[in-house]
Amino acid sequence: RRPPLAPASARTSVRLRRQLAGVAGMHSARGGSRRPSQASSARSVMGNSQNASQGGRRQMAEPLWKTWDGLARKSGEHATVYHTNGDRYRGQYDGDMRHGQGTLLFKKGNKYEGAFENDLQHGFGTHWILKESKLQMQYRGGFAFGKRQ
Repeated sequence: RRPPLAPASARTSVRLRRQLAGVAGMHSARGGSRRPSQASSARSVMGNSQNASQGGRRQMAEPLWKTWDGLARKSGEHATVYHTNGDRYRGQYDGDMRHGQGTLLFKKGNKYEGAFENDLQHGFGTHWILKESKLQMQYRGGFAFGKRQ
């Protein structure tokens, strides 16, 4: 006879722990197999002896957060990017900063269309404010380092 199943939440947490252990450990490097084969353990022993001959330094895999962070880097034209403060930006990026032409929609409903440089409004642009559920142009002209000129 089979033992009774654990509650769904316990089964989920076991599955989640296995997935997390697989991501953090050698599970992902082996292409998804759950148990190490004898060949892989022989490779790891050989790898350790090779590492010992190179001054004992083992080359560690890059942490997963660094991989994801590298993939999230923004450069060039992007679709709408939602910021944690509630603002939305659609436009060009360079080195993870707004740089080039773009549109910034502020959380309160105001809007800026124009040039950006080093994450600040810089160059020619138009600032709109939200009044009575309509956008009204407040300023059109030059901006420098985030301020009107």
